[in-house]
Amino acid sequence: MHRLAPWLLVVLLAGCAEEAPDATPEGALRAFIEAMEESRYDDSQRAEAYGLLDETSRAALRQRTARAEALGRTGLEPWEMLATGRFRLSFEARSMSAQVEDGEGIVVVRGPREERAEVPVVQEEGRWRIRLLGAEPAEP
Repeated sequence: MHRLAPWLLVVLLAGCAEEAPDATPEGALRAFIEAMEESRYDDSQRAEAYGLLDETSRAALRQRTARAEALGRTGLEPWEMLATGRFRLSFEARSMSAQVEDGEGIVVVRGPREERAEVPVVQEEGRWRIRLLGAEPAEP
């Protein structure tokens, strides 16, 4: 019986490791869409979706939370500003392809009847994030 060299075993095990969903632009978008769809039944999924957003979108949601609290709503978390059912595709995604350059780009989503959506993405700290919202305007 042959023994595997320890370094070969490490290489084999590393090759079997599953890639993180946000390692690719398409994977990040799939994970975001899935989390938002599941949020209809599980509110904690909005926090998962929030974690897949880029810093600009997260900052915009934090600002919206602060405005809601200033109007009397208390105890809100930024991901609660993601309306369940609002951020989803209006068609069944049949294919996704990323067009990226220098850590920014779009994921082109195509549907069965020639539907098409373009979703902006950005790479932050080695992971792909969805750019859902732009910067919020400054308070007057």
